[in-house]
Amino acid sequence: MNTALNHWLEFDASESDDGVLTLEAMASVAPRDLPLAWAAVQEALARAHRTADCPPTPLELGGEWDMLLQVQSDDAPPLTLAWEATVQGADAPQADPSVRWVTLTLTVVTRESLGGLMQERLLND
Repeated sequence: MNTALNHWLEFDASESDDGVLTLEAMASVAPRDLPLAWAAVQEALARAHRTADCPPTPLELGGEWDMLLQVQSDDAPPLTLAWEATVQGADAPQADPSVRWVTLTLTVVTRESLGGLMQERLLND
């Protein structure tokens, strides 16, 4: 069972008219829980990467899947975290212990051909 992902991340799925599936996961946690929520995000990214068997690439450039990873503390503007292909992940965000909440948002978009499998691997494992 996918307890870490289900515990820390809440997923939502939507499909566009042109067959693009968007999976969005969000976790809002206290700074002390950020490492646990981050581990769930990293697991979701690893599963997405294994499912697609290729790095994220914008769909408009011919990619099969792409992702956007953002972190936001309290009311500060979101910060986009960069994917590092060499480690198949992103650097862990740091949170100031004085903030009340840290929100992690992971958005994965896939082509129709990969969408069902990606959804199964991320939402139903």
